[in-house]
Amino acid sequence: MIDVAAMAAAIEPSACSLFFGSGAGISSGAPTGAGLASALMDELAPGAEIDGGLDDVASILELRLGRPRLIAALRKILEPLMPGGGFEALPAFNWSAIYTTNYDYLIERSYARSRRALAVSRSNFDFSLVEKSPDATPLFKVHGCLSQDISDGHQARMVITEADYDDYSTYREVLFKRLDLDISSKDLIVIGHSLRDPHIKEYMDSAARLHREKNAPGRLFALLWEKDEERAALMERKGYQIAFGGLEDLLSNLLETSAPVLDATAEGDFVLPPALRPRTIEVQQARRVGSNVMRLFNGSAASYSDVEDGFTFPRDVEVSGRQSITDREALSLVITGTGGVGKTTLARRLLVSLADTGYLCWEHDNNFPFVKSDWLAVEAKLREAGLYGVLLIDDCPPLLSQINQLVGSLAELDYSALIVVLTAASPQWRPRTKNPVIFERGEEIVLSRLSDADIRELINLLDRKQSVKHLVAPIFSSATAVEKFSLLRRRCGADMYVCLKNVFATESLDSILLREFADLSIENQEMYRLVAALEATGGQVHRQLVLRLLGVESGTISAMLNFLEGVVDEFDIKPHDGLFGLSTRHRVIAQTITKYKYADEVERYSLLKRVIAGLNPTLFLELRMVREICDKDYGIGSLSSEEEQAELYRSLITLAPAERIPRHRLVGLYLRSGEFDLAERELQDAVEAVGLDPPLARYEVMLSIKRSQTTPGIMDEDRYALLLRAYAKAQAAIRRFEKDPYSRIVRADVALAVAELTKDTTRLDEAIADLELAYSELREPNLNSALRRMRDVRRTFG
Repeated sequence: MIDVAAMAAAIEPSACSLFFGSGAGISSGAPTGAGLASALMDELAPGAEIDGGLDDVASILELRLGRPRLIAALRKILEPLMPGGGFEALPAFNWSAIYTTNYDYLIERSYARSRRALAVSRSNFDFSLVEKSPDATPLFKVHGCLSQDISDGHQARMVITEADYDDYSTYREVLFKRLDLDISSKDLIVIGHSLRDPHIKEYMDSAARLHREKNAPGRLFALLWEKDEERAALMERKGYQIAFGGLEDLLSNLLETSAPVLDATAEGDFVLPPALRPRTIEVQQARRVGSNVMRLFNGSAASYSDVEDGFTFPRDVEVSGRQSITDREALSLVITGTGGVGKTTLARRLLVSLADTGYLCWEHDNNFPFVKSDWLAVEAKLREAGLYGVLLIDDCPPLLSQINQLVGSLAELDYSALIVVLTAASPQWRPRTKNPVIFERGEEIVLSRLSDADIRELINLLDRKQSVKHLVAPIFSSATAVEKFSLLRRRCGADMYVCLKNVFATESLDSILLREFADLSIENQEMYRLVAALEATGGQVHRQLVLRLLGVESGTISAMLNFLEGVVDEFDIKPHDGLFGLSTRHRVIAQTITKYKYADEVERYSLLKRVIAGLNPTLFLELRMVREICDKDYGIGSLSSEEEQAELYRSLITLAPAERIPRHRLVGLYLRSGEFDLAERELQDAVEAVGLDPPLARYEVMLSIKRSQTTPGIMDEDRYALLLRAYAKAQAAIRRFEKDPYSRIVRADVALAVAELTKDTTRLDEAIADLELAYSELREPNLNSALRRMRDVRRTFG
């Protein structure tokens, strides 16, 4: 296999033919074969299930609904597509010939826009067009074209059903004779989505066979979007050189090694230079590409088509951002903030609205280098034409060197016809060197939490859009508007990620935080995950604790906090005592980071052990940490090893012997694991050290129940005696801790054990009556759960 740059360096466009298969136009919004089949199903038979590929689905739909409806649906899906990215740059070279199995007009529209001649052959009735236009690039549409079908009365047809493939065999045979001629002396590049596509594999096999039979000098290449090294290796055995990437990658590299042909443009039409086309997203084209609400649901920024189709909501800072551009005094607009606050979506909303008012809008594709001289040339061309343009550079910090030079050059002009919009994550933006002009002649919007107006707009979107509404978690969708607002504003702290997490209840959104984490330096990552892990347990993190655990100096942590502003923030606790708290944006975020960054139990155990060893219980915050680190989800209780849990609980007891929670957890651990002797010893030690409390009283009862049920070799009357002791202890606990609902629950458990042993339900009936009374007074949900459980069991006794 080779890389795309090597492929570009190996070919000469005038001695090379292109063969486009299904999915080659993904960057322009064109579907794959499977995607087109799915789109036809959604259009013509929503909810129905038809197995098979595109030809199977089309054949069945034609049988059910007739060919005119099938073709009309196909046109509705494909006709709006406009060339973008690589297809925009395709006419920059004199290709020997172009073949395509796609029905759309992407290639034709690209050539028309660049005023390059194209001789299109859609069927064997069009061969004369190639002959009449010897200087035009020949385009052979192997499966026909949207413009012609027998359902319209044409002699030609689109090849989409199984019958079409049979009827069009003659035309395809002729085209393969032409392809045979091409590869006898020229190179061939097959461009498609996947080697799993049976049609593209069929055509690649046919070309390889022709090449082998002719022993032709031309070379065979394949450029595939989906990386599949095993299938690629099989194709390499047939003579192909395989690279993974898109048309944009090929043409961008080719523009660096080969001179493009004259870049003529249609009259009155503004077209980017060839070198920029594969590296640039044109907003007017991108907004026509189909939206994908599931991509938003999975944590991606909104695309231009998502904005176009109403799947985003306005932010109250948009007005000032748009005005700073339309006033034409600013050279730049910078949008910064932490991960997941909506920077990219806001920027794209701004560009769509500006495009509606006549601005030419583009976004740089970050998969390619950014070259300031290319955009200075665009600015000059805009100024000459009396037009204004806006360029978005998303996630700009890695490109700041060229951006600084671009903005500096624009500032030297009398006025600039090009405005630059930048987005950046705060931790990457803050430490970078920026040209002062960015601030002197621009505006910065710092996105953080959602405003009240933003939250209302989000709720309106969720209620308004049915395709979004059905993704919302039931518990959220069933709430009233006031309850929804209160949840997002107060419980979620108006943090965008936490709001969406509560709205959709999906782990897919976690990728937002993980991408933000990946962009940090290793030192800042270590601090972020440490603070997150401590906060996730419910403990209060503070600067001195983190200093001890990281082993860094105070000045170092100050610099780290500067980089992490908005990710990890510092706040005052007792400044005169040198106590400053640290926290992530929200505990939900802390828990998410901990779940991924301490997924390895060995590492989590090591961290907990290190934290406990470093705790200073003379500080009230760290004494609180002694309790919180026992947390079952993110603290000691999250470890699967009972031995490691016991070791850490004992360390906490040694450190702070008067603390009850570690003792409770250790006794409970031994009871669950069947270590009753150890449980009894720890229970006695706990009562001696801290006195009897409700949990310890319940554990005494539970221990007696376990002894009754598991002690080997004793008689039933002995088991009954143990249960009577347990019942007496439960009664005593209820009298002593009358407001503790769990003492009543554990007494019911003893009563149930007595009933199971003796078949006498007297005590069980008394316990059920007591649970009913206690629930009516205390309204504790767990009392109600226990009551339902006991009633269900009681019915089994008759």
